[in-house]
Amino acid sequence: NSESYSAAEFFAAAIREYDAGIVVGTQTCGKGYFQTTIRLNDDSAVALSVGKYFTPKGVSLAEAGGIIPDLVVEVEEDTFNAIYAGLLDPAEDPQYGQTNPAAPSASRQQYQGLAKQAY
Repeated sequence: NSESYSAAEFFAAAIREYDAGIVVGTQTCGKGYFQTTIRLNDDSAVALSVGKYFTPKGVSLAEAGGIIPDLVVEVEEDTFNAIYAGLLDPAEDPQYGQTNPAAPSASRQQYQGLAKQAY
Protein backbone atom coordinates (compact mmCIF):
# COMPACT_ATOMS: atom_id res chain seq x y z
CA ASN A 1 0.00 0.00 0.00
CA SER A 2 1.03 3.64 -0.02
CA GLU A 3 3.01 3.13 3.19
CA SER A 4 4.88 0.13 1.74
CA TYR A 5 8.47 0.68 0.78
CA SER A 6 11.88 -0.97 0.72
CA ALA A 7 11.71 -4.73 1.39
CA ALA A 8 7.91 -4.97 1.18
CA GLU A 9 7.90 -3.13 -2.13
CA PHE A 10 10.60 -5.33 -3.63
CA PHE A 11 8.88 -8.46 -2.37
CA ALA A 12 5.73 -7.34 -4.23
CA ALA A 13 7.85 -6.68 -7.34
CA ALA A 14 9.36 -10.17 -7.15
CA ILE A 15 5.90 -11.74 -6.80
CA ARG A 16 4.83 -9.88 -9.92
CA GLU A 17 7.99 -10.42 -11.98
CA TYR A 18 8.10 -14.15 -11.28
CA ASP A 19 4.34 -14.59 -11.66
CA ALA A 20 4.15 -16.03 -8.14
CA GLY A 21 0.83 -14.48 -7.11
CA ILE A 22 -1.48 -11.50 -7.26
CA VAL A 23 -0.45 -8.19 -5.69
CA VAL A 24 -3.42 -6.69 -3.81
CA GLY A 25 -3.81 -3.27 -2.15
CA THR A 26 -3.00 0.25 -3.32
CA GLN A 27 0.01 1.68 -5.12
CA THR A 28 3.26 1.62 -3.13
CA CYS A 29 5.35 4.73 -2.57
CA GLY A 30 8.23 3.89 -4.94
CA LYS A 31 11.03 4.77 -2.54
CA GLY A 32 13.78 2.76 -4.20
CA TYR A 33 16.76 4.40 -2.49
CA PHE A 34 18.83 3.40 0.51
CA GLN A 35 20.51 5.68 2.98
CA THR A 36 23.47 5.78 5.30
CA THR A 37 23.49 7.81 8.48
CA ILE A 38 26.48 10.01 9.24
CA ARG A 39 26.89 11.14 12.83
CA LEU A 40 28.09 14.72 13.15
CA ASN A 41 30.39 16.23 15.80
CA ASP A 42 27.49 17.89 17.62
CA ASP A 43 25.78 14.48 18.14
CA SER A 44 23.24 15.19 15.42
CA ALA A 45 23.11 13.10 12.29
CA VAL A 46 22.29 13.35 8.62
CA ALA A 47 20.92 10.59 6.42
CA LEU A 48 22.22 10.58 2.85
CA SER A 49 20.81 8.57 -0.02
CA VAL A 50 23.74 6.57 -1.31
CA GLY A 51 22.25 4.03 -3.68
CA LYS A 52 19.25 2.68 -5.57
CA TYR A 53 17.39 -0.59 -5.23
CA PHE A 54 16.30 -2.48 -8.33
CA THR A 55 13.74 -5.25 -8.68
CA PRO A 56 14.97 -8.75 -9.57
CA LYS A 57 14.51 -7.87 -13.26
CA GLY A 58 16.30 -4.51 -13.03
CA VAL A 59 13.42 -2.04 -12.69
CA SER A 60 13.95 1.05 -10.52
CA LEU A 61 10.80 1.50 -8.44
CA ALA A 62 11.82 5.09 -7.72
CA GLU A 63 11.63 5.87 -11.42
CA ALA A 64 8.52 3.72 -11.93
CA GLY A 65 6.69 5.41 -9.07
CA GLY A 66 6.04 2.23 -7.11
CA ILE A 67 4.04 -0.93 -7.66
CA ILE A 68 0.49 -0.66 -8.96
CA PRO A 69 -1.31 -3.73 -7.62
CA ASP A 70 -2.95 -6.30 -9.85
CA LEU A 71 -6.12 -5.74 -7.84
CA VAL A 72 -6.68 -2.34 -6.20
CA VAL A 73 -8.39 -2.64 -2.81
CA GLU A 74 -8.87 0.53 -0.80
CA VAL A 75 -9.32 0.26 2.96
CA GLU A 76 -10.70 2.71 5.51
CA GLU A 77 -8.11 4.62 7.58
CA ASP A 78 -8.99 2.77 10.82
CA THR A 79 -8.66 -0.59 9.05
CA PHE A 80 -5.38 0.49 7.46
CA ASN A 81 -4.01 1.49 10.87
CA ALA A 82 -5.08 -1.86 12.36
CA ILE A 83 -3.41 -3.75 9.48
CA TYR A 84 -0.24 -1.68 9.87
CA ALA A 85 -0.13 -2.32 13.63
CA GLY A 86 -0.80 -6.05 13.16
CA LEU A 87 -4.06 -5.82 15.10
CA LEU A 88 -6.49 -6.95 12.42
CA ASP A 89 -7.51 -10.57 12.17
CA PRO A 90 -6.95 -11.80 8.58
CA ALA A 91 -10.63 -12.76 8.41
CA GLU A 92 -11.50 -9.07 8.85
CA ASP A 93 -8.94 -7.79 6.30
CA PRO A 94 -10.72 -6.66 3.11
CA GLN A 95 -7.57 -7.43 1.10
CA TYR A 96 -7.87 -11.18 1.74
CA GLY A 97 -10.20 -13.07 -0.57
CA GLN A 98 -11.06 -9.90 -2.49
CA THR A 99 -12.21 -10.45 -6.05
CA ASN A 100 -12.85 -8.11 -8.91
CA PRO A 101 -16.60 -7.34 -8.71
CA ALA A 102 -16.79 -7.15 -12.49
CA ALA A 103 -15.25 -10.60 -12.85
CA PRO A 104 -15.60 -12.69 -9.68
CA SER A 105 -13.74 -15.63 -11.18
CA ALA A 106 -10.94 -13.54 -12.72
CA SER A 107 -7.55 -15.24 -12.93
CA ARG A 108 -4.09 -13.72 -12.61
CA GLN A 109 -3.83 -13.52 -16.39
CA GLN A 110 -6.93 -11.33 -16.50
CA TYR A 111 -5.34 -8.94 -13.99
CA GLN A 112 -2.01 -8.73 -15.81
CA GLY A 113 -3.24 -6.00 -18.14
CA LEU A 114 -3.58 -3.76 -15.08
CA ALA A 115 -0.22 -4.85 -13.74
CA LYS A 116 1.65 -3.85 -16.92
CA GLN A 117 0.92 -0.21 -16.10
CA ALA A 118 3.15 -0.44 -12.99
CA TYR A 119 6.44 -0.30 -14.89
